[in-house]
Amino acid sequence: MDKTQNRILKDIIDKFKLPIKIKFIQFRNLREFKYFTIERINPTHRIILFGKLKNNKCKNHVPKGFIKVGEIIIPCITLFFNLQLIVDYINIICLFFNLFFVFNILFYYSINLNFLKVLYVNWNRRFFWRWENSLFS
Repeated sequence: MDKTQNRILKDIIDKFKLPIKIKFIQFRNLREFKYFTIERINPTHRIILFGKLKNNKCKNHVPKGFIKVGEIIIPCITLFFNLQLIVDYINIICLFFNLFFVFNILFYYSINLNFLKVLYVNWNRRFFWRWENSLFS
């Protein structure tokens, strides 16, 4: 890419507020197009760049609509996540972790210790007297 195409690519990055570190795969010359638009295939790391030709005539049997100019890949977002987001929501993350921890403890005790059985045996001994007096019978 020459200096003009690099300038056009920087203008596209500024216009669509993309991160600076991107990988651009070019299919057509950027100087042939009047203006550009993007389509986010995967919003986190894959974007397709479309452009409209400068002249309104058909060029090389291509219609007036948007033409696929290139593809933008954002590699840094796929490898790293936004740490500022974690810092902003650290209270909610800790709250959910604590609730999950407490729920697991209560679930474990409710499965392994049958509180209803203990209460029922103490309240109504005539049905379960053999369990408690099994050593003496």
